[in-house]
Amino acid sequence: MKFKEGDKVRIIDNTYGHEFEMGTIVRIVSVGTEDYHATNGKVEWYIKDEEIEAVDFECNVGNVVEDASETTLKFKKGDKVRIVDNICEHDFEIGTIVEILGFGNDNDYRATDYSDAWFVIDDEIEAISIKCNVGDVMKKVTVDEVMKKSVWPQTF
Repeated sequence: MKFKEGDKVRIIDNTYGHEFEMGTIVRIVSVGTEDYHATNGKVEWYIKDEEIEAVDFECNVGNVVEDASETTLKFKKGDKVRIVDNICEHDFEIGTIVEILGFGNDNDYRATDYSDAWFVIDDEIEAISIKCNVGDVMKKVTVDEVMKKSVWPQTF
């Protein structure tokens, strides 16, 4: 067996009938004699060595840097993104909208939901678009105003 308990791996094949989507990053829960018990945080399946590959990033908490111009990150400081996965064990709930505060040393982002901040990676977030209709009125609000609302972001 090439991997150990706790390792993060990417699904690259489906030879033995698991139901993970191709490209999904999963965490090894336990190692058997012929297969791994793995989870993506939502479901668990058994997978084998030939169905997975090592993931080329590390989930380490890094120092926040202000400029990510030397990286290949998709998002910039101030972007709003949706949490879609929990690979590196942040405490955001799936579906939460967060703001990118800065960048870590390991091609990760420091993000906040205005009550907490965690490091997240590209595979855990997706771009969001706020759709407005003709006649909608938007205004800039303070963090305190946002925190008083039950749903964020909100149209005022």
